[in-house]
Amino acid sequence: MEIIKLGSPGTCSPAPIPLPPAVLCLGNFDGVHTGHAALLNEALRIKHRLATQYKDIVAGVVTFSPSPNEVLLASPPPRITEPEEKARLIAEAGMDRLYIVDFEYVRDMTPGRFISEILKETCRCVHAVCGFNFRFGVGGCGGPDTLDREFAGNVSVLGPVMCDGVAVSSTAIRHAVLAGEMEVAAAMLGRPYSLTAQVVRGCSVGGRLGFPTANQKFPPGKLIPKAGVYISACVVDGVRRPAVTDVGVRPTFGGEDELRCETHIIGYEAELYGHTVKTEFYKYLRPECRFESPDKLASAVRADIKFALEYFKKANIF
Repeated sequence: MEIIKLGSPGTCSPAPIPLPPAVLCLGNFDGVHTGHAALLNEALRIKHRLATQYKDIVAGVVTFSPSPNEVLLASPPPRITEPEEKARLIAEAGMDRLYIVDFEYVRDMTPGRFISEILKETCRCVHAVCGFNFRFGVGGCGGPDTLDREFAGNVSVLGPVMCDGVAVSSTAIRHAVLAGEMEVAAAMLGRPYSLTAQVVRGCSVGGRLGFPTANQKFPPGKLIPKAGVYISACVVDGVRRPAVTDVGVRPTFGGEDELRCETHIIGYEAELYGHTVKTEFYKYLRPECRFESPDKLASAVRADIKFALEYFKKANIF
């Protein structure tokens, strides 16, 4: 997938000239969840239908960086996916091109100017795909009706995707993760919620207890799950391994100022400092507790591991 950055002169990335015609999905795509997947699949369907009419037609996504929420809101919601993960998921969905538009550059554009200058002239969009609640243009005054009018009906507007009676949205997923409802979040995402980050040095407390951990920090602005212990999995060098993860501040050992992600990978002892590891959250087990002694903490971790292995066996994941 080709990634093209659009913005003010001097900030754009090179693009092939001329660009081929495109079917484009529009939105923020935080989480790249099952609702977004419906948009991406619709773009691929339209691309296939228009292939005889337009030579070399591509399917792609137009999204924004920073996100509109990060610019317009005093307290923006935390991110479900980091930019690199978002791009990877969009590529894996089969998109040919990702346009990342500098939101500061377009925030004051009228809907008509955004459509003509960005979508039509720059991206050569011949068919737009968006959700029913997509807004754009200064003050969010543009929407699906605007697109339908400007593209003479060459627009696909999709309604909400439902999951157990709830509309899938980035907001609903954030609420689930913050509540520790990882199975709800996974159903909406189409995959477990995860953190991909470098393993950093900790205090080696887990190692002294017999349970070495891979310690990770949450990037600024990243959605942090409810504090507690989780059944999890770690993807190391492309291999997924069962694990248990503590999101917390180590209360048994005095506590810390910031929440960390500490994961014991079951049956794995290789050195991981400096490696980038993906930690997937499957199920909330219990709150983080302050134990009376390290021995009691070790007993609790052994119980957590037992629960995790039973969970994965029942789910036939490993």
